[in-house]
Amino acid sequence: MRTDVGLREQYREALTHLRAGRRTEFERLREGLEQYALYPYLDYAVHQQRLDRLKKEEVGAFRQRWRDTPVADRLYLAWLDRLAERDDWRTYVDAFEPGQDAARTCYYLRGLLRQGEAQLAFDQVAPLWLVPYSQHKRCDPVFKAWIDAGRLTERLVWQRLALSLEANERTLATYLTRLLTGPRHREALLFLRVNRNPGTVTQHSLFRRDSSRIRTIVGHGLRRLARTDPEAAAEAWLRFEDELAFEPGTARRIDQEVTRLLARKGTLIDVPDLSPTADGRHFDTAEALVVAAIQHGAYERAIRWIDTIDPDRDGDPRWRYWLGRALLGSPTTLAAGRDVLAALATERNYYGFLAAERIGREPVLNAVEPDVAESARARLDREPGFARLRELYALDDRLNARREWRMVAPRLDAELSVAAVVAIAEMGWTDLAVIAAGDAGMTDYLSIRFPRPWPRQYARAAKATALPASFLYGVTRQESAFWESAVSTAGALGLMQLMPPTAARTARALGLRSPSRSQLLTAAVNIPLGSNHLAALVKRYGGNRALAAAAYNAGEHRVDRWLDERPFVAIDLWVDMIPFLETRNYVKGVLAFSYIYGQLLDDPQPFLTERERGSGFAIDHSTSITSSALNGQSSSLPSIFSTGMRVP
Repeated sequence: MRTDVGLREQYREALTHLRAGRRTEFERLREGLEQYALYPYLDYAVHQQRLDRLKKEEVGAFRQRWRDTPVADRLYLAWLDRLAERDDWRTYVDAFEPGQDAARTCYYLRGLLRQGEAQLAFDQVAPLWLVPYSQHKRCDPVFKAWIDAGRLTERLVWQRLALSLEANERTLATYLTRLLTGPRHREALLFLRVNRNPGTVTQHSLFRRDSSRIRTIVGHGLRRLARTDPEAAAEAWLRFEDELAFEPGTARRIDQEVTRLLARKGTLIDVPDLSPTADGRHFDTAEALVVAAIQHGAYERAIRWIDTIDPDRDGDPRWRYWLGRALLGSPTTLAAGRDVLAALATERNYYGFLAAERIGREPVLNAVEPDVAESARARLDREPGFARLRELYALDDRLNARREWRMVAPRLDAELSVAAVVAIAEMGWTDLAVIAAGDAGMTDYLSIRFPRPWPRQYARAAKATALPASFLYGVTRQESAFWESAVSTAGALGLMQLMPPTAARTARALGLRSPSRSQLLTAAVNIPLGSNHLAALVKRYGGNRALAAAAYNAGEHRVDRWLDERPFVAIDLWVDMIPFLETRNYVKGVLAFSYIYGQLLDDPQPFLTERERGSGFAIDHSTSITSSALNGQSSSLPSIFSTGMRVP
């Protein structure tokens, strides 16, 4: 498979002729590209122009020929959509394959209805309808026909109502209440009332009649109330637990949620239920209890709960850290605690760094440089999918190059995976190299996993803000893995994932014009604005990077509230009591990444400053910034590119 510059230019020229309708010129160039890596994309472009005339057999032949490329399914899906646009329902139904998204599945069901296959269509509607959000508008005609046929039951309505309120989709829930009658309608209105005001669940007289629906409402209300007033939720739960016949699994979920949120506010349950749950929330409950117990000096209880949740003591670093931390609390177990932390301090992760800090050791990096044999590079060069990725990257077609990586990565053996990640890094595709290295288990290859792009911009930003460049790199690594054009579901943009209003306010504070969306997707604009926004947060929280990072992710209004509820005492305790799992992991990642970058930049910084270890501080409200980078929302990066806490 050939991949040289001359063929690349010929490919570009061929596509230009095709799009301009110069078919003769296109065919002349196409003949010389049959061995070129991106020939499947030329074939795709030709078929794409003929979507209205394609037959099922032609699409099938194309998919068979290019079955190992992303364009195979892309043509099929584009063709399906065109069939629907043309109302060619017979062909659509005949060609449809199960497993498509909801919108295309609804088109399939519409096709069945058009062909008189109502029974077959209606039997497949309930799973599409029973979701906690408004389904795609393409489903509306199918849902209407299904409802008109009498297939929607009040039981299904109630199930979707419960799902929608768990997801806090109140607009959908309000609509669903109108589909219920009699007692169910009254209970649905009560459900909405409890969702809006969880304190309603403490009005015992409203929930005396035991039924599955009342138990659903009460459970929902108790779990929501526990977020703001866990003491009131606990008191109400003691009463309802005896009076309503909750299923054991449901009762355990409520009990653990109330226990966890009580612990996050410093109240410990003597004999908590830490039985395993399917969703793993018992681990969160145990962690909250352990952290609260250590904060109160109840070290024996902390050790007992750790033994309950992790009896072999060799697993998750967090349990090993908290075990060592608890053992240090007693003179009789002090030596054992140091041994536990000393072993953990040899590992490169947040808890390993914390352990080293606590026993006065220097954290370790355990870095390794990748060593790729020439034979592996040669094998990689013969991999068609990777050859296409190279060419697409060279043509600045990152979207299709990412599609190729998603398809080729699972097919590579261990040796080729390492060779591919190294090759991606050598190409200069920083963000993909970072994520692919983690996915390939190349955790010790720090030169790849912690790149240092745009050194001048970061150096200037560090000088302008008086923040260490390592901290700026650490935040960017956590936010986008250095994907310059990253866009989140919340609308945060670029390397440091700035919300446009935040960027505009920061720019005005610097005497600059508000940046455009396209400008925020460039390093030259995003790094200075993101760094200054971060610096304002660091100033606001008295130099405490943990609090500033939490505010960057979740918003300073939330951090201020958390501090009001639980003043900052020690960083390890405070961070692991952050209510949002995403923000907890975010802060841990930023601190760990920042330490690593300090070492890699030859500008070593302490893992924690004196302020961060637990000394007091005062919030500087003069630097208040009312929005955050992500406003507590998750990143929109696809799972293969999401950053997460990647320091195993």
